[in-house]
Amino acid sequence: MAKAENTLKEWKYRGKPVMDTSAVIKKTGDGLSKAMELDPAIYEPGSVVTFVIRARVARHQFILSEDGATYSLVQQFDAGTLAVIDDDLAAEALNDMEARIQAAEDARRKQPTLDGMDAKTGRAGRARLRAVGSEESEEADEENESE
Repeated sequence: MAKAENTLKEWKYRGKPVMDTSAVIKKTGDGLSKAMELDPAIYEPGSVVTFVIRARVARHQFILSEDGATYSLVQQFDAGTLAVIDDDLAAEALNDMEARIQAAEDARRKQPTLDGMDAKTGRAGRARLRAVGSEESEEADEENESE
């Protein structure tokens, strides 16, 4: 299993700090459909189903903040194998993450909103999008590796 190699505060892109990160998971239907062919099941609307996903990091997209001082990183994952699991196998990790997310949202609501920040998400505003894979992004990857 791959482990995150850098903490966010160590990341820079084009010499500017990366202030937050988010994720997009694509191709989940392919893996889930293959799994459902082998283990067919019917889930009622409103029921909660727990999945595990093995995914490959497909690309990075850096989004420049409105003030041009920082970036946000969107990591795209391509799903591979998916499996429905008993919720008890993942309950501790999921419950812990739910509690951490709730605590962060509660703390964010108590802080004044800064100019240029999205009040709902607490993230820097997005002025322009630039996909990774270009010459500029390769320079940033080299910069992050050298730090």
